[in-house]
Parts: sequence; C-alpha cells; structure tokens
Amino acid sequence: MKKFQLTSFLFSLVLLLLSCSSDSEDPAPEPEPDVIAPTVTVQIAGSTNDSTGEPSVFSNQITINISAQDAGGVAKVEAFINNQKVGEDNSAPFQLTIDLSNYSSKIPSTGKFQDYILKIVATDTSGNEGVSEQIIHIDNELPAISEVSLSDRQVIGGDTNTFTFTASDNEGLSIVKIYINNELASEISNDLYEFNINTLDLSDGENILKIEATDLAENTTSHEVTFIADNTGPLIVPNTVEEGQILDEEFLMSITLSDTYSNVTMFDVTLGGQNLLTSGVDFPSGTDGQVDFDMNPENYSTGEQILKIIAFDSLGNTSVVEIPVQILRLLVTITIPEGFLSPNIPSNHFAFVSEMNGEPIDVEEIFFETREVKLHAQGEFDTTQSFVLTYASVVGPNRNTSYLYSIMNLTRENPGALELEVPKRFSFNGGIPYPINGFASTSQLYCFGKDFNFSSSESGDTLLGTSSPQNHPTGTEQIYIYSYNSLNNDYRYQFVPKPIPNGFEINYEDFTTDGLTDQSIDLSTFSNDGRSSLAIFGYNNDMEYQNDFQSQIWRSGYGYQISQFPYRLNNNFYGYSHDFIRGNYRSFGAGLPSSQPVAPNWTIDYTHISNQIALNLTGNDHTTGRILFNGGYDVQMPYEWQLEFNSQQETSITLPKIPEDMQSFAINNHYQNASFELLHLELLKFQGIDSYNEYITNIVKTNKSFKKTAFQFQSIFKSEIDGYQPFTRSSYFYNEW
Repeated sequence: MKKFQLTSFLFSLVLLLLSCSSDSEDPAPEPEPDVIAPTVTVQIAGSTNDSTGEPSVFSNQITINISAQDAGGVAKVEAFINNQKVGEDNSAPFQLTIDLSNYSSKIPSTGKFQDYILKIVATDTSGNEGVSEQIIHIDNELPAISEVSLSDRQVIGGDTNTFTFTASDNEGLSIVKIYINNELASEISNDLYEFNINTLDLSDGENILKIEATDLAENTTSHEVTFIADNTGPLIVPNTVEEGQILDEEFLMSITLSDTYSNVTMFDVTLGGQNLLTSGVDFPSGTDGQVDFDMNPENYSTGEQILKIIAFDSLGNTSVVEIPVQILRLLVTITIPEGFLSPNIPSNHFAFVSEMNGEPIDVEEIFFETREVKLHAQGEFDTTQSFVLTYASVVGPNRNTSYLYSIMNLTRENPGALELEVPKRFSFNGGIPYPINGFASTSQLYCFGKDFNFSSSESGDTLLGTSSPQNHPTGTEQIYIYSYNSLNNDYRYQFVPKPIPNGFEINYEDFTTDGLTDQSIDLSTFSNDGRSSLAIFGYNNDMEYQNDFQSQIWRSGYGYQISQFPYRLNNNFYGYSHDFIRGNYRSFGAGLPSSQPVAPNWTIDYTHISNQIALNLTGNDHTTGRILFNGGYDVQMPYEWQLEFNSQQETSITLPKIPEDMQSFAINNHYQNASFELLHLELLKFQGIDSYNEYITNIVKTNKSFKKTAFQFQSIFKSEIDGYQPFTRSSYFYNEW
C-alpha cells in the first residue's frame, strides 16, 4: 500500500518537470530597429546672425555648444567645415572649440567673404546621425590702433592730459575700451577716439595705458603705453643749513635739487620773506644738480627766521622746504685744538663776552671735547662796536680758586677769530742730589730752565730736577748751570748733556768762562730812584726760541740807586730774551735789553671804587693797558684777574659782570661784594706795534701774549705793593700742566 503511493508520487513529479521544460523553449519576439536620428540644436558663442539671414561672421576661433537629444543616447558629436572634420566630443554636454585661424576670410578676386559650411553631426548609439548645417563667414583680420599721441614713457602730470588715437577695422568696430593699470576707465562706441588721463588719481611713477579695440567678429587687438605720472615737485636737500642752525657769518649755501621723472627748471630762496636768489636751472631727471651761492647773514635781520627754498620741475610741480634758523651777530670765534685743556686739573673753563659797561652778552662753557666756541650778540651789533672777551678757569675740588683774563676793546672785525695753542706740557721726573765740589762759599749756583731746575730737599741738599715732554717731542737741548760770586764778579757755567750721565758731579773745575763778555745798562737817564733787576734767558736753537724753552743765564738785582747795571753775557746761545725793571719802568721780551734805556714820559693814576676804575693816564706812545687784581687768600677763595684795554681810548674801566652760568662759583662772591683788590696797573708800548688794534692782531691772535720771545715792550707801571706784580699764569686758562 505504501509502495504504491510512493510510485504514484514520483510519476506525477516527472510529468510536471517535463511540462515546464517544454514551456521555456518557445522563441521570443524580435525588437523593432532604432531608425530615429538624434535632434541637434547648435548655438555658436558670439553669433552675429540676425533677421536678415546673412551668415554669421566669426573670428579666428569659435566655441560651439551642441544640444543633441536621442532616446537611445548620443554616442558622439562631430564638427565639419566643408566636410573636413575639425572637432569631436563624446560626452554631454557637448562643446567644441574650433580654430579658424588657418581659413581665408575673403575671396581674393571679389573681396567678398568666402562661404564655409559648418556641419554638426550627432550620432546615436544605433549609428543614426542628426545633422545641422549653416554657412559661416570667417574674419581673421584684427582691428588696427595707431597714431596714439601718448608716447612710451612720456611724463605727464596734473588732471588734464588728453590724448588721441585712431582705431579701425576692415569690417567695422563694435567697441573700443580704455584701461588704466588694467582697470576699465572708458568705453568708446563712436568715432571720437580721445581720452583724458587724470594723473592726480594715480601713483607717481610707471602706469600703463591699454587701448583695446574689438571688431564685429570679436577680433580684438590692444595697444599698451607705459607712461610716467609725476605730481611731485623736486627733492630739495640743503647741504649746508639744518634746522635750528645759527647763521652768523658768510658761508656757501649749497642745495642739491633732483627730480625722479621731470627736469628741475627753477628754484627760489628767501630768508625771512626777503629774496636771496631766484634762478633758472636745467637739471635732467634722475640726476642730482647742485646750486652753490654765497649767503651773508649780515644782510638780514637778527632773530628767528625761516629759510624757504622752492623748487620747480618742467611740469610745474613745486616743492617747498622751510628751515627755521636763527640769525645772530658773531662777535668772536675761538678754535680750541685737541689737547688744549689739561685732564690733570680739576677745573671748569668758560669764555664769555660783555659790553664795555660790564653787561653780559654771551657765555660758553669749554669742555675737553670742545673744539670751537662761537660767542654772539643776540641783537644787532655793529662791526666797530667794542666788547670784552674773558677767559675764566675755576680750579680745585670746590672750584674756589679763580683765574680770569679779560681782553677789552675788541670788535667783530678784530680779532674776528682766535685759534688757541696747545701748551707744551712737561712732567716732573723728580730731583736728584748730585755732589757739589770746589765752589767758594760766597759763590751761588743757579739752574733754572723750562724743563730743569734746582730745588732743595727737606734736609737742605740741593737737588737737580728734570722734566720730560708730555705732548711734544723734545725740550731744551741741554741743562745750563752757572755760578756767580758777586764779590769777585766770578761767573762760570757748564752745559750738562741730557740725559744726565751716570756719576755726574757738579765740580767747579768743570765750569768754564768761554764766550763770556761784560755788559752794562746805562741808567743815567732815569731820574727816579728805585730798585733794579735783570733776568736774561738763553736759547740753544731756533726750536727752543720759537717755543720759549728758555734757560736762565743771568739774574740779579739792586735795592738802591745805581747809574750802571752790570751783567755778564754768555755769547754761546742762539737767541735771548730779557726782563729788566728799574723803579716803575720795565723792558721785557725778545733780545737783550737796551744798553741805554729811556723811560717813557707817561704817568698813571686811578681811582678804584667798587667794580669800576677811573683812569687818569698821560702819554701818547703807549697802546695797551693792563690791570691786575689779586687776592681772596684770607677767605680761602683766591683769584687772579688781568684785564687788557686800549690805553689811548679808555678813561674808565668797568669789570665785566660774572655771567649766570658762573654765579655758583666763588668768583661771583667777590664781584657781588666788590672785594677785588687792584694790585697793579701798567701802560705798554710794543716794539713795532703802533696801536691797540695792531697789538690784538700781532700778539693776541698769534698766541704771543705769554712768550718771552714775543715782541719786546717797554712799560710804566703802578703797583699797590712794592715791585712789579705779574700775572702768574702762562696761558689764558689754568691748563699748563
């Protein structure tokens, strides 16, 4: 029973499978073939076709956008010109760019456009082709731009710069565009080809003008011109004047003028609104031109002024430089060489000028680095008006010691300028006791020179000291020692070589009398009684003479009336100087004293009240007066102050006031208390100098005020204490060592 059932089931299954196999082997129906061509729409960028139906004109390149539609899909799009394939695109969106530059535009024989057939073929996946054809014309001739009135690198400026040009095309222009520095400035659609460049809107320097012309076929040509915009005046560089400068003497005004782009054509200079110079020039662009001319501040008012310089270029651009300056009247210029002041002395130094009535005018402190001092009057000051120049040094840790030297009756013309001289400094090497043998007890030994001298030790021994040059190469050639016995008139000397030899002794037997002669000064013409003294100095060579490196070869004096003054002269020296005093007469300076001096017939009287001295002087030959104040030792504020003045002109002297810059020093206490002690007043006449002006020129300006070898002079003096009272310094400032 179960077996049957299984057999029946298997049989039914086989029948079912056979039935299904029979159904799948029936043939499918054939599809309908694709014979529909794609639809093609062509759009050419820049197409000029219109309702007239005339073919479009294209330039040397066209871009074609193709819309090709097909149910089965478009496989490719191709372009043909006169059946010659010129492009293909295989993927949508379809776009073709065709180069037309190799096609002729026109038929040579007729001058008419050549017809070209542009055919666009779209092929679908079944090979069906959709076609679009049209006739096109090709225009490969570019527009022409010519006769541009703006030349390359032309320099222009301002807001009005109209230029013109010509633009043309064989078929006509559609538009002309103007660009400035690649920015569209104008579009011209008519035949008026001109444009104005406003350079005020541009930066100075290179700018680019571009003219762009486009024809109907969109052929475009351009013309570029590089031009220079210049709206800036010339560069003005004053070479010899700067802001705040004091203009006090004639100088060369030097100005450099330059312009980057245009020629410099003119300049104008004014001072305080007053014209100095206006002149045309022709300095090419890109070059420096220099203008030099003399400028004399004397021709202009004193005070704060504006120096104004205007420069013009060829475009009319201007530049202005205004320099605040100050015009002052220069009284005196003092040149101070390097090394003039000594670093070894604690001190402050000043130079100041005053009115003849003592009122201060100007003051300058002098430092180690100071090389020039100019002292001015703030207002007008005539060239012949007198003033006083004072040199001042305050010395010591507390600056309580003061040295002043005033030169009165100066003018702006004389001296004008003074150039100080560096002192010849020496450093002391110390003293050595050398044995002294063979001299009589009544003999006196002398040794005194610029760089050697006798001194005494604490025990009373005689020391021979020497000094070495500090800031110059050499001193005296040799050391001079002499002995003199007044009882028997025995004078002997010895030249000691430098350096002093080892084992040196001062022996009488080594001294000699060679070259000695007896001399005398006849004093019979002197009616006045009084002391007499004489010092004579010798110089071994011209270097010693010019630098006043002296060796004392005689010094003696008499405290009673004599008619003859004897002395012994060593004739072995190159040159001499002397200092002879009889009573209130003095002869000083280069050479030997006169053998028959005659005292000038001059008289001196004065009244000193407060800081003023009333003078009562007689005599016509003297040129220079000197007054010496010395004191302050009792209050530990010592001072020395010498004044020189025109003795033929002045009847009274007013001491210059201490300027404000110095009023903190002790010297101002003396001035305020009117406590100056007048020790000495002197009248002088220099040999070969006939006026005070000549004295300033030949002695003060040449730094000979302190040299024994300077011009010889005679003087009459009046001292408040016995004897002659000289100014103890050998320089205007306290700076000798």
